Amino acid sequence: MDGKQAGFTLIELCMTVVVVALLSGIAAPAFAGLMHRLRADTLLSAMTVDFATARVRAISKGTDVVVCPSQNGETCDLTTDWLQGWVSFEDRNRNRRRDPDEAIVYVHEKGKTGGLSVRSTAGRKSIVYRPDGLSMGANLTVTYCVKSRIHAKLVVNNGGRARV
Repeated sequence: MDGKQAGFTLIELCMTVVVVALLSGIAAPAFAGLMHRLRADTLLSAMTVDFATARVRAISKGTDVVVCPSQNGETCDLTTDWLQGWVSFEDRNRNRRRDPDEAIVYVHEKGKTGGLSVRSTAGRKSIVYRPDGLSMGANLTVTYCVKSRIHAKLVVNNGGRARV
């Protein structure tokens, strides 16, 4: 043996820690923004699928199906805030409220929401799919905002089709 020991010096180790800290400090804000956008995209996908499922259910069961914001997963809220969750249910008596004998199609509960806003237009707080798949009334527009900036809009037209 020649007497040399393998390893790092304290100065090399400190410099490595400083470089890693600087790089993570630069990357953290970009990563947080990415997480918010991914959360918004996930919610947007879930809502698109739930709208399509409600439309198919209305057609297959031959009854109206309502999709609306809901905090408790059973009744519609009189709000435009979809971030707290939503519910879709069969509306056999067409009163736009869920009665105990009407089946729930799907419940989407509130998830992580930091920095995210999901609101529909004030004139249309819910969507009703008819047995023919149409959604009568004005278009429903749900706007997804990340950190107060518009990220995406989901529009359901009178034909019942959702598009982003």
